Amino acid sequence: MFDANSRVYLHFPSLMDVLLDYLEAYAIITERFFDKEVVTVQKHYDAVRNEGYSASDLEERLFVVGTFSTNLLRGSFLVAAYSVVEVGLEIRCLCVEKAKTPGVSLDRSIRSGRIHKYEQYLEKQGGVDFKGIGEWNKLQKYGELRNCVVHYRGSLDPKNTQLIQFVKRHSSLDVDHDNIVFKKGFCEEVVKTIRSFFQALDARLPEDCIDLDQNFGFH
Repeated sequence: MFDANSRVYLHFPSLMDVLLDYLEAYAIITERFFDKEVVTVQKHYDAVRNEGYSASDLEERLFVVGTFSTNLLRGSFLVAAYSVVEVGLEIRCLCVEKAKTPGVSLDRSIRSGRIHKYEQYLEKQGGVDFKGIGEWNKLQKYGELRNCVVHYRGSLDPKNTQLIQFVKRHSSLDVDHDNIVFKKGFCEEVVKTIRSFFQALDARLPEDCIDLDQNFGFH
């Protein structure tokens, strides 16, 4: 029998869920567009070559569509997705700040090394153990890759052997003349990693962060 006085809990997607869904959909749709373009240009290229004509302009077109543009797309996607990580961590810090009595204010003027400041704040004030979150190390490497894209056009520092080894071990990444190559499937993997990370992080937050879901979270 239905009890009108009983509590009914409705679970709606958080803003982060929706945002990550949109980002992933954008990546998939754009990847499909480039896939179709590659097929079209390849057919034209083959037809010209079979007729004995030069196809140097189409070779360049194949490079632009099949290599340059897709790598640019995936690198730009990483930059956008990583901003979700930064904002998500900041909001969790503010949630802890609000919940604590007396609260320790978060320094929001931070510009460099931001996620590490957030990590330290959540560890000290929220009692969160980041070492127990497997995705955290990968996200930090993503942050280093993001910096390479933003500041060095995707070029890796040959001295940063740890990051280079991470790239080489990663099935969706590669290195070409010290440049990062973002392979197909990378964008989806980034989204999956971010989701898993915040689900694990939110499970470790203090219980009095009760207003997190309506802002940005997985509670």
